[in-house]
Amino acid sequence: MATTRSRKGRPSLYIRVSVPRSLRAIVGRSEIVKSLDTNNSSIGNLRAGLVSGKAARLFLFIQQRGHTMTKAEIRALVSRYIEERLDDWEENTYEPAVQESLRKGNLPDEEGGTEWQDIHALFSQSTAEDCEKALRSNDLGAIAPILEEFVAKYKLKIKPETPEHRTLARELLKAEAVIARKMRERVQGMFGEDYQGSGSALAGPSLSLETEESSPLLSAVAPLYLKHFEHRAPGTIEAKRSVLKRFGDLIGDKPLHTITKQEGITYRDLLGKLPANASKKFPGVPLLEVLQRAEVMSKLERLSKQTINKDLTHLQHFFSWSIKEEKYKGSNPIDGLAFEGLEYKASETFTDEDIKTVFGSEEFQKQKHDVLYSSRYWLPLILLHTGARREEIANLGLSDIRQEEGVWFFDIAPDQERGRRLKNKASKRKVPVHSHLIALGFLGYVEERRTKGAALLFSKKSTSKGRATAGDSVSKWFHRLLKKLNVKGSKSLHGLRPTVTTKLHEAGVDGETRRELLGHSGKDVHESVYLRLSLRTLSENLEKLKYTALRSRHDGFF
Repeated sequence: MATTRSRKGRPSLYIRVSVPRSLRAIVGRSEIVKSLDTNNSSIGNLRAGLVSGKAARLFLFIQQRGHTMTKAEIRALVSRYIEERLDDWEENTYEPAVQESLRKGNLPDEEGGTEWQDIHALFSQSTAEDCEKALRSNDLGAIAPILEEFVAKYKLKIKPETPEHRTLARELLKAEAVIARKMRERVQGMFGEDYQGSGSALAGPSLSLETEESSPLLSAVAPLYLKHFEHRAPGTIEAKRSVLKRFGDLIGDKPLHTITKQEGITYRDLLGKLPANASKKFPGVPLLEVLQRAEVMSKLERLSKQTINKDLTHLQHFFSWSIKEEKYKGSNPIDGLAFEGLEYKASETFTDEDIKTVFGSEEFQKQKHDVLYSSRYWLPLILLHTGARREEIANLGLSDIRQEEGVWFFDIAPDQERGRRLKNKASKRKVPVHSHLIALGFLGYVEERRTKGAALLFSKKSTSKGRATAGDSVSKWFHRLLKKLNVKGSKSLHGLRPTVTTKLHEAGVDGETRRELLGHSGKDVHESVYLRLSLRTLSENLEKLKYTALRSRHDGFF
């Protein structure tokens, strides 16, 4: 039975778990008391459930197994013992004071200070042979003193003359032989591979003994994971970093192997209680405190299930990688936790009336001449006339705007020096600059940027957060503009891409050309591998993209 309580004078709740009477002699106590590290009752109840579940599994395990140890568990512990013995011996033997004593005072000078190595090698050989002889004759008494010390050191509750006691004795004899041979190799200068249980005919298979002390913390594994995937887009890396930090903040910085599915469930449930945009609404406030404050603020918008699923997807990938890299053992604790049957709303296309309202507004037009925010003008316009992905344009360099065959174009290609990456192979392409953009003065804007010594088409303000480009800030501003202008529906900057696709289709541009312009994969090998349309052909088709809602005061364009 478990109960959650608060203690007088203590800031956090705690849980008491009563140990079954039949197990108290084995566990060594009548109850288990653990702090829940929170004074919030909702969070405390979730964590209490986690502790209770672990305690129940522990009690069941003890009831089923009692004091017995399997052969695999014994060998795992012996593997640890061998490593510790060799580490201790090497540290003591090669300590400078010991080496100096061996060279100067204890050995004949004529031996050149190496006699100690010869003596040690002979002693080690003799020890290994004695252990092997005891194993052949099953003389387990030969290891009795070491066995007694071993049992005491690791606090084992193994009764003498039991099967596991005899197994442990034989494994220790094998271990002493391995240790002796390793010592002999090392004094002779052979520092090869460290002991691996399966690599020795004597020691048997090696099994790593996972403990909270030996397993790396979540905070230690996370940077390795992010480093491994540093080739991914900066925005993706930042999203993964944020999720891992959030997971650690809510669940705790635990040894990785102790994280179970129950922690995953707890994390998912806590996310459902978090307010949307928590970092903006509660700047600098720890997440656990945010949960506590939000509990009494019923009108706060909470994270959607779609957003929670995105978090779980990143977390699931982290544990998949950890399993492959042998940093986590067992099945993925995040598998199966995502909410199912959710409808993900795609960005709606813009109507002609929407386009007129947004791009013809005074608020939008004045951004053109704003020294700091001209990207708010040009980036949406370019997307409206290319159908490109936001970051494909936001991350362009001035050198990526070029002319060939008399056609100006955007050269959308990877650039390792700037960390520019594309979504897929089909994304690498040349997209003509629409004549409407040229009429609005886009080439003049590019030349002005070059004159100022800029390298990028759009510079990001140093104080802005998010990606390393202007894409995030422009997207957020555009969203605010849509709300201000009362544009209906689920529309965003990304919605300009399906808008262009639709317009090109309505203008009669064939599928192959549309896919080439927008960077979509071809529908077959012929289209993906062999079809390469000229810039002139692409330009002629892109010019069919017309927005009748946008008319200028004199030449047909605003």
